[in-house]
Amino acid sequence: MLNLFGEDQEPDKKTIGHYKIWRAKNEYGKSLSLERQCRNCTYKRSFDYHNKCYHKCELQGISQSEASDIRLSNVCEQWWRKTNASK
Repeated sequence: MLNLFGEDQEPDKKTIGHYKIWRAKNEYGKSLSLERQCRNCTYKRSFDYHNKCYHKCELQGISQSEASDIRLSNVCEQWWRKTNASK
């Protein structure tokens, strides 16, 4: 692609965040079963801050960022594999 001066220029590459990679690798997404949800997970942690409740996952890593927030109606395959391996 050419810029305003006629020089060849590559488009900027966007970096993918740590949490987006984790969610893609562990197939984090909407759960179809009520038993298999983040709200029932032993790794879920909730923090109250400024009259709001933030839900985090220990498997994903806990930080102050909004990127590490989880939805309670979702589930990740990493938790599912760990719970089924112990049975």
